[in-house]
Amino acid sequence: TLYHVIVSVENGVTPVSSSQHPFWCIPEPAIHYAYPKFIAVGESTPIVVYGNFHPGIIFECRFEGRIPSVTPARHMIDSSSLECISPAYSSPQSISLEIIGLVETVLLNVIDPVRVEATIPAVIFSGSDSIIIKGNNFIPGGMICSVQGKETVLEVINGTHAVCKSVAEAKPSSVALDIFFKDARQISDVTNITLYPTPLIETVSPTSGLVYGGTTLVVKGRNFRKLGRSFCAFGDIVVEANIHSSIHLSCVTPEIAAGNVPVKFSLDNGMTMIGNQSFSFVQPIVLHSVSPKTAVNGTDLFLTGKGFRRNVTIKCSFGNGHGDFSLAKVVSSTRASCPVVARTFGYIGLSVVTSDNMRISGAKAAEIYNHPLVAVTANKTLFGSDAGGQEIELLISSEADELLEHSAIGCLFGHRSVPATVTRSVVKCMTPPWEPQTPRNVTLTVNLNGMEFSKNVLNFEYIEAPRVTKIHPVYVSTSGGTHVVVSGVNLLPMGRVSCRFGNHQTYGYFDSTLISVACLTPSIDQREGEIYAYPLFLFLNGIWIDSEQKVYFHEPIHIESLAPRVISHSVESILVHGSGFSAVVP
Repeated sequence: TLYHVIVSVENGVTPVSSSQHPFWCIPEPAIHYAYPKFIAVGESTPIVVYGNFHPGIIFECRFEGRIPSVTPARHMIDSSSLECISPAYSSPQSISLEIIGLVETVLLNVIDPVRVEATIPAVIFSGSDSIIIKGNNFIPGGMICSVQGKETVLEVINGTHAVCKSVAEAKPSSVALDIFFKDARQISDVTNITLYPTPLIETVSPTSGLVYGGTTLVVKGRNFRKLGRSFCAFGDIVVEANIHSSIHLSCVTPEIAAGNVPVKFSLDNGMTMIGNQSFSFVQPIVLHSVSPKTAVNGTDLFLTGKGFRRNVTIKCSFGNGHGDFSLAKVVSSTRASCPVVARTFGYIGLSVVTSDNMRISGAKAAEIYNHPLVAVTANKTLFGSDAGGQEIELLISSEADELLEHSAIGCLFGHRSVPATVTRSVVKCMTPPWEPQTPRNVTLTVNLNGMEFSKNVLNFEYIEAPRVTKIHPVYVSTSGGTHVVVSGVNLLPMGRVSCRFGNHQTYGYFDSTLISVACLTPSIDQREGEIYAYPLFLFLNGIWIDSEQKVYFHEPIHIESLAPRVISHSVESILVHGSGFSAVVP
């Protein structure tokens, strides 16, 4: 900032003479930091000092070491930095850099040049986690290694050994490995290393084997090359690997305890570990149980036991050696399943065999009942409300004598299955709700354990939900016995009809002449002169239907006298005397 300073000579209060001079107000010169902090022995090094340095001021640099040196400072592009040229020092030492006239100093270190003698190994996979560098003058803290421009901290073990971990992301080729100081990139050395493509594991088979070992593990992949000892590591147990080609290697599983064990591979004596597989060591297979006990052809049988494994083909054999086999699907080490495939019905034997047709060690022969398909009939026309919830009865018949009370029977309405109960030859199930946008006529069959069980097909029709539109009469006597006719939509009972006036349940019936339902009113206890209104409900096809209308119960009407008894055309009214009359009842 430019200020103007006025100098005045006064005589009393009247200025005698004055002059104006320019004056610059600048930040006080100061040092913030310097770069680089290291100077190589025998080299004159430019040191850039950052701070507050006005271009109009001349500064000098003083290097205080075993042999002090003073050099002029050169201003950089702006007022924030100066350049000082260090003398060439003949031996390692600590020196201080001072800008003459300022209080702050900067500590610098003169060190021997970094030298790289060798890399261990010199030929590696590009996916190696690290490489050991042997050389001289490695200093912990602040050293960098770079491979193909990828920089990372150099982990210094001691003055002659360090580890570079930036190799893993380098591309395969003969590349330069640079080592330098973070605060002195001019102190560096370089060497060449050869990188081969990182091996890739694509498939490993099988994925399981017996705890006794001896299973040959076949490994397929790419870029297999022997750069040292090659091995397979099953957890902490290492076995030798054989490299057959650039895409194929193998090893033999060791004896190990049962369980899942991580498997990794190395082709360069452990420098690079590849693969992220798992191998399951298992005990021999033992069969415990089979369910369900009653089934039809195609039904999935569920096997329980221990030691099931996916790398062994397991089959179920039916019919006591008649040659009916089906392939088992392994779900877990304790569960498997296989479909029933048998040419005979009734009780048949079941055994489990391995791919070489030898019975599984410890397996027990089981027995199931292979049930033939059944014929399904119904005693009544099959229809029901869109709302569902209606119980229907079906009759089944077959050549089998086996009872099905404890079997998983279901009714299949179109594609929807609902549970059913079986008592002797009668199957009962509840209708599911009708699905809008689907036909009202659907097929109806019976299934067993999810498999088709009926050899014929019935039809079931969904109809609009029963609805009451009118009842007559509406007013009835509390003495009961009145036949109330209920008209409406789809009031077509398939069985017993009941009526309920409020909480009073009575007999009902279907009047085929009127195509309606009739309800017989109950006898109601009533106080004299009072009228009772009760909502009417109908029990049709297993469900209660709210008529959404009321029936009014009133005192019975008794006529005691009439006047006049003899009338002419001029008589306009007859006076009736009695009891039970009400202004409410028409």
